[in-house]
Amino acid sequence: MPVPNDSRKYDAPSILTPDGMLSDAQASGAPLVEDAPDGVLVCYQSHFFDRVLDVRETEPLHGESDLLEFELHRFTDLDADADVDTDAELAVLGHFGIGSPTTAILMELLQSAGTEAFLSVGWSGCLQPDVPQSHYLVVDEAIRDEGVSHHYLPHSERIDASDAMVAELEHAVEAAGGKFEVGATWTTDALFRETVPEIERYAEDGVLAVDMEAAATFAVGDYRGLDVGSLFLISDYLTTDDWDPVFGESPDVVDALPVAMEALAGVLGR
Repeated sequence: MPVPNDSRKYDAPSILTPDGMLSDAQASGAPLVEDAPDGVLVCYQSHFFDRVLDVRETEPLHGESDLLEFELHRFTDLDADADVDTDAELAVLGHFGIGSPTTAILMELLQSAGTEAFLSVGWSGCLQPDVPQSHYLVVDEAIRDEGVSHHYLPHSERIDASDAMVAELEHAVEAAGGKFEVGATWTTDALFRETVPEIERYAEDGVLAVDMEAAATFAVGDYRGLDVGSLFLISDYLTTDDWDPVFGESPDVVDALPVAMEALAGVLGR
């Protein structure tokens, strides 16, 4: 049975909506999101999020919630940062875990409150052993091997990132003197079911990365008319013979932060 089980959903309205959830939370006196920013950096790894807060001046934006645990902080030092020239409000989202479902829920709530662009920044596995770990991975499309995207859009093997976000990421990395690869990621829900036949197939197809969120975020972006992208740092290499974890040798997210913020600001300034 394909996902979703009932394809009539694509032409049907949703009973539960992000607008409705935000309104209910507001009425209860515990708003989920207050003063949504224009653009959001999404950090799945908690230590990445913590490092961002360590090196930047921010203020919390989120309210209290019994439903979701997350942190959303607005950057308050953009005017003083020569690396990021923008009038847009930018924020960083973290401490909510990993995986597509929660990410999609938070994106939906934020877009309902006014956010227009999302850029994921974090670790991913790499399927191409010849790509140096120092290179950024700029994702231009994702293989839809998770569940969430299929509830937003009819079946296709792949889904594109925002063209504008990809272009801004390429420009930002080049301007910072960094090196990068542009290509696809394989998005899966099953961390411990990344198997030899799949790795062989996708590696031969030139797929760069494996992750757990990109396809879902691109689908939400497509459905809601948002600019969405992903910028990955290599944490490990997967081949048909071995798994090579190199987490401790990955570039510091602090080095990627100006690149990501500049790309996000660039998209919002178009």
